[in-house]
Amino acid sequence: MNGRTVDVAIVGGGLVGMTAALACADRGLTVALSAATRPGSASGAAAGMLAPSTEGATAPVAAFASACRDAWPPYLDQLAGRSGRRVALNRLGILQVPADEGGAGRLRAAAGAGSDWLTPLQAAELEPGIVAPLGALLHERDGAVDNEHLLLALDEAIGATDHVASAGEARGIRLGRGTAELLLADGGTIAAGRLVVAAGAWVSQLEGLPRAIPVVPVRGQMIGFAAAPVRHVIHGPGAYVVPRPAGRTIVGATMEHAGFDAGTSPEAATRLADAAGRLAPGLAGLPVMEHWAGLRPTTPDQLPILGPDPEHGTVLYACGHSRNGILMAPLTAECIAALASGVPSPWPLEPFSVARFG
Repeated sequence: MNGRTVDVAIVGGGLVGMTAALACADRGLTVALSAATRPGSASGAAAGMLAPSTEGATAPVAAFASACRDAWPPYLDQLAGRSGRRVALNRLGILQVPADEGGAGRLRAAAGAGSDWLTPLQAAELEPGIVAPLGALLHERDGAVDNEHLLLALDEAIGATDHVASAGEARGIRLGRGTAELLLADGGTIAAGRLVVAAGAWVSQLEGLPRAIPVVPVRGQMIGFAAAPVRHVIHGPGAYVVPRPAGRTIVGATMEHAGFDAGTSPEAATRLADAAGRLAPGLAGLPVMEHWAGLRPTTPDQLPILGPDPEHGTVLYACGHSRNGILMAPLTAECIAALASGVPSPWPLEPFSVARFG
């Protein structure tokens, strides 16, 4: 694609970049998708949780996050038609288990629409595989998506459209007056009407951005068991437990400022396994079958950066989603595709503007 001109160039081949590419293609836009294989890329390393109810966000952010969660069932239906792959979606709800009496009181007080406080007996009846001696808060509409199969389905859907082409690894961008150019690592260039920055934890390494982007990597180590003693996603002290199809359970995650080191440590695996065993005794003592780490792209307020650059409207940001990249991907994609098409975003993006960082 070197030397070509496209409607939209997207820097970042993770979940946000891929969903944005498909959404732009659906609007008839030609897309160059620049991807790089990096250790610790967050999309494939995550647990796929759709958990806006556990975040305690302010009203505008919470409304956006809930809308993102509710976009997933129809999105997966559409994706299955395009890719032929049905991605598993767990919408049984998330059980949030408190650590102590104070935490239980805070959860009871925070219960809103779509969340119900369960007594210890009710929690045990709903999910016999957990220990919740103080009760639990059930977030009925939350859950998890199988992000590993999701990436495969997206790759197949992208391969089935002639509007999206691979552009190779990006080195930087070059901006002019109303123009944008993608600079590739192999020395090539691609001119674009809009340039979408969705480079995950590595966004600050992209040359030529109009401003510093305050996104840093935060490492999250995770482990996997070859057993599934619970049906619900469990969010509790020290860990979350996510059942997957075919008798597999994922447990995460640490939050470590380790730069771009995507390595793992036995100490972290032990802490996660112990916490998981306390929440779900069926996991206690089982061998850890998998251990990996991902690098979350995190902003100072842990909210994403979405929308146009205030001074260079050809640049659209879709980065810094922290632990909510999977949750927010479909609606982020629709907002970005609308802006790339020259029409207003279907959702107000002011709370996520890069301008909030000055």
